Formats: sequence, structure tokens, C-alpha cells
Amino acid sequence: MRRIRALVASTIAAAAILIATVPVPANAAQNGRIAFSRFGRQLRNSQIFTMLPDGSDMTLLTFTRTDNDSPAWSSDGSRIAFVRVGREGVGARLMSMDADGTARTVVLRERRSVERPDWFPDGTRILFCLAGVNYRLFVVGADGSGLTMVGKRRSCDAAISPDGSKIAFVRFDTDLRHPNVWVMNADGSGLTRITNDGHSTGPSWSPDGTRIAFIRSGGWGKSEVFVMDADGSHVSQLTGGSRVEYGPTAWSPDGSLIAFHRTVYWDPYSSTDVITIAPDGSNATQVTDSPGIWDSGADWQPV
Repeated sequence: MRRIRALVASTIAAAAILIATVPVPANAAQNGRIAFSRFGRQLRNSQIFTMLPDGSDMTLLTFTRTDNDSPAWSSDGSRIAFVRVGREGVGARLMSMDADGTARTVVLRERRSVERPDWFPDGTRILFCLAGVNYRLFVVGADGSGLTMVGKRRSCDAAISPDGSKIAFVRFDTDLRHPNVWVMNADGSGLTRITNDGHSTGPSWSPDGTRIAFIRSGGWGKSEVFVMDADGSHVSQLTGGSRVEYGPTAWSPDGSLIAFHRTVYWDPYSSTDVITIAPDGSNATQVTDSPGIWDSGADWQPV
């Protein structure tokens, strides 16, 4: 018995030494701050905030007379792309700023609505959607140069894969209803529909590019968070219950959590909160909790 115990003890000790000496990659992703937009109460227009992943250290980055929303972190965590809506809701500007809200730059001015920007991994280009009669996806240089249309009509709500080679996006049918998630190459070729339910939106890539999180809506105002493989297989539902989930979804840089926002449609305050959940559906956490406040569009900073 003593020999067995000694053998077990030595085995455990050896394993501990082995684990302790396994090097952590120098470029391993770390979870930084969460950027999101907030509207309500004293905020007459939506403004962009950042906070730590536990909801603490909330910091206001914008404060204007028009709405600021859809924040998106660059892959190095140094810049935030966002949308500033024109006065009286007419037109919009695609903008970027440093992580602390300084060095704001107008990337593009548009007469149409600009939606959901996302950075290419090298930080030189930004993907975004122009809304209107026909939703279209465009790519523009971070300095505003080289505006290029990509993909087909009726496409919006897009995200770049971690290696920059693919775009996951939402495409509507001919009457701009029944959205499904599609994937295409970054140049617009190779279009492939990966959902067929007609109720899927808000896609985002896992950090390793193998999975996509998204929102699927159902009857009676219901919607839930799902995860699937990048080819549309192995779909699993993460949330369930009486509350309603909204996208876009956003993976944490280390792949351990997915952010989204949630409300209860019969709630008299009609507020929305930032929620995080593990990709297996466990560890659901309400990060913000402010009645009468609409928090949305959360995105994680890589550090």
C-alpha cells in the first residue's frame, strides 16, 4: 500500500512539474475591456463606454448630441471603430478612436445608415454595412481610402474571421425578411449559406475561427444564443428561458465567453443588459444591470 501511495504521489508530482513547465505562448489572447453603447436616463443619445469584464470601472468615451454606437476593437486593442449617427438621424459617419476615446478620426461620411463595423486583423481596413433599399457590405481603408463593395445585395451584420480570409454575415431574402447566416471569402467569392431557418442574425467568429456564435429568433418575440461550426454543422443552443437575447454576439479574445445583450419584452423599463456566457452554455453572467438603460453592441478588447 505504501509503495502504491508513493508511486501515486511521485506521479502527481511529476505531472505538476510538467504542467508548470509548459510554456504559455507569448501571443496568447487575453481578455481586455468590453466596449458597448448605452442609452437612457441622463443620456439623451447613445454613447460609447468601456468597462472591465466584470462590469466595473465603467468609462465614458463619447459624449455628443448625436448617437454613437456599434463599437468594434481593432485586433491589437489600440483602436475602436464606431458609428456616429448624423443630426436628426440623417446619414452617419464611420469613425475610429484610441482605446481611451482620444484621437477621434472620421473614416467615412455617408448619407445612408452605417452599421456594424469590424476591423480586418491587420488593422488597415474596416468592413461595414450600408443600410437602405438594398443592404450592402463595403470595405474601406482605416484612413478612408479604397472604398470597395463586397458580396451581394441584401447583406449586412458582418464579421471578419480571425485570419481575415472569411466574412460571416447575414443575408435577407428578396423582401428583406427571413435572415440567414452566410459565409464568403473576404473578396466576396464563395458565398455559402450556413443556416436555413430564416431567423438567424448577429454572427461572430470564435478566436480560432472554427465556430460561429449567432442569435436565432422564434415565435412570440423569443430569441436565443446559438453556436455552430464554421460550416453550419453541430448547432447547439446556449440560452433558454423567458428572456429575449439580442446580437450581435462577440467572443472574448481567449474564447472562454460570448457576450450579447438581453431584455424582457414585457419589462416596464424595457432595458437591455450585457450578458456573457461560456460556449457550452454554462456560466451565464449578467455584467450590467441598470433598469431604464439600454446597453448593447458589446465587443471585447484583445490585449
